Amino acid sequence: MTLPITLMTRYFVLGGTYQNTRFETLQDGHTLERHGPFNSWQDALETWQQLSWQHVDDCLVRYHIADENDTPMSQDSKKDAS
Repeated sequence: MTLPITLMTRYFVLGGTYQNTRFETLQDGHTLERHGPFNSWQDALETWQQLSWQHVDDCLVRYHIADENDTPMSQDSKKDAS
């Protein structure tokens, strides 16, 4: 009997402090933060929320959720994919 192989997608929370609100270039002296991997999008979302609330008053800090192929995913796009 052959069992199907199920590949799990892992998720990361990526972000940091950027030079401006275009969020294209990190500030000098800052590197991209990478948190994870997480086995579920929900676990990544919880970390994203925690990090985002820690920096809620700093408009230059931004985080997003990406899958292991580094594809950014918003909460809406994840719901659509389900």
